[in-house]
Amino acid sequence: MGIFSDSMLLKQSAKKLDVSKLFSTTLYTGDGASSRAIVNGLDLATNGGLVWHKGQDNSVANSFYDSGRGLASGRLASDTQNAQAGSVGAVTAFNSNGFNLSNALSSNISSYKYVAWSFIKSARFFDVLTWTGTSSLNRSIAHGLGVAPGLIIVKRTDTAEDWWVGHNSLTGGISNSAQFLKLNDTVAGTSGLGLSADATSITLDQSSLFYNAGGKQYVAYVFAHDTSSDGVVQCGGYTISGGADAVVNLGWEPQFVLWKPSSIASTNWRIFDIPRTWGITLIPNSTASELPYDILTKTSTGFTAVGASHPTNGNYVYMAIRKAGT
Repeated sequence: MGIFSDSMLLKQSAKKLDVSKLFSTTLYTGDGASSRAIVNGLDLATNGGLVWHKGQDNSVANSFYDSGRGLASGRLASDTQNAQAGSVGAVTAFNSNGFNLSNALSSNISSYKYVAWSFIKSARFFDVLTWTGTSSLNRSIAHGLGVAPGLIIVKRTDTAEDWWVGHNSLTGGISNSAQFLKLNDTVAGTSGLGLSADATSITLDQSSLFYNAGGKQYVAYVFAHDTSSDGVVQCGGYTISGGADAVVNLGWEPQFVLWKPSSIASTNWRIFDIPRTWGITLIPNSTASELPYDILTKTSTGFTAVGASHPTNGNYVYMAIRKAGT
């Protein structure tokens, strides 16, 4: 499989991006078959990337399959601390126009509804990093974004561990002492992220043995924050005060938003996307089926956070992906 290196990704950083070649939300109904091709138009075979898979109307895990770890390593599930599931997996191949699917792990139960979000490795959009821990401090690991990340999700893969999240709109940004969240949990932002990032690398700083224990295995999903005119992903935050609305201006219409209250404990992550109907959300930290959660009104230039519908006053963070053609 011809996966792009980070240096190859960087060479593409000046090219105009086409989000339709980088991201897809694919809906399908299970047919019970043991082998099935899901066509989404993305060249995962050449470029590599991530497929994030979830049942819409059934209680199955948020399952992650990526080119960095390799599909033979099996899934990671963001609603648990569990290690990767060995050779057991539902995504069995990355293709030039999508991916292959088995019926393992409840991925293709007859008549059930499913969604798969697919992300291509590309400069100014997304990268997958893997490494073996060395216990050394201030260790740098190169990425291929060519711009600073806005969202970094790190998971130890060989044993049970939390999904650590750094975000550019948490207090301190993405820096050693900044706040962090957990993708598998409902906690509010807590200080002590233990890593930093710039346009070329992430650095595992002095408290970073969470990410760099000797001989242990890690994966990071790294999303860009790109405000250029043809940028396709932005990471940011907003504040709800006094129940008033907050207007978020991205400069384009979003098709996908990953969202979390960052200053409020015991609140879920949420995913909004167009194909499943905007306002019907799934929860990355839960196996629950999708439910209405209509608090973000999508606009042609971003979205409006409806203050009266939010859990409470406070701070919120998001990662948004541009709708094709906007």
